[in-house]
Amino acid sequence: MFNNPAVTAKVGALGEHLRFHGVLPDAVRELVILRCSQVSGVTYEWGHHVPMALKAGVSQAQIDALKDWPSSEAFDAKERAALRVADEVTRDGGASAEGMAALQALFPPEAQVELVLTASFYACVGRFLNSFAVELEPWFKG
Repeated sequence: MFNNPAVTAKVGALGEHLRFHGVLPDAVRELVILRCSQVSGVTYEWGHHVPMALKAGVSQAQIDALKDWPSSEAFDAKERAALRVADEVTRDGGASAEGMAALQALFPPEAQVELVLTASFYACVGRFLNSFAVELEPWFKG
């Protein structure tokens, strides 16, 4: 991405805002990012965000259960709604009416916007990283 500095600056600014200046609880945001990474098969993003998720309060048990989150007891109602939307946005290209209704019941409007945008942003980042075959740095491997 650094081959196009103007685009990199704009994309980076949005990512920075979502990660550091948003209204979503840090743990919810990181769960959404991890799930988008998992659904997209993006090891680069997964590798970078697991430590961030743990620091944000996501438990190792939640990370371990993420692959089969619908049948796991490790997530509360807000996390389940967020994970559903992350799945739908990443896998289906957009959240369903039911997914949005769950968000609307549990999150204020500004958090709804941010959650859908976060899932959309990280689905985009994942597609970019996969397209350019960006590998996880050696110090994150293993």
